[in-house]
Amino acid sequence: ISVLAIASFVLNIYLTDTDKSSAFYLPFPRFWELLVGALLACTVEARKRFDTTLLGNTQSILGLALLAAGFIFISEKGAFPGWWVLMPVIGSALMISAGPKAIFNRIILSNRLMVWVGLISYPLYLWHWPILSFLRVMEGQEILQYKRVIAVVVAFILAWLTYQFVEKPVRH
Repeated sequence: ISVLAIASFVLNIYLTDTDKSSAFYLPFPRFWELLVGALLACTVEARKRFDTTLLGNTQSILGLALLAAGFIFISEKGAFPGWWVLMPVIGSALMISAGPKAIFNRIILSNRLMVWVGLISYPLYLWHWPILSFLRVMEGQEILQYKRVIAVVVAFILAWLTYQFVEKPVRH
């Protein structure tokens, strides 16, 4: 898994410099992101030996800081994915590996609203992009803020409906 992850990351770096669109949209240069999760899954038992409250809290807060840094520093003008994608990927891995007892994970990520967003996150991911893209096609480059907010609300509603009437029935 590590060898595949490194090869995929190297391809990501190369394509970000030579063909930014391929680096973003092709699966091979982005596959390493999934493999970080696979590596994390492979280390579950080993991590239990080092599971301390201080370590979990530190990982969770550092992961949150990396995610926040990603929101602040990553822009569409920069070379993305490239090196920049390390921030959200490593940040997410740290927060996951911190476990449910870490302070941020326990207080913020475990509250009902965040759990609900987690439940509808995949349909939300599927719905938000076509809705926002369609809005951009209809409105042009400049979309008024209130129209974007309405589009996001519609995406949440459609995601919840998809979760209720597609995902849950298929699962059960």
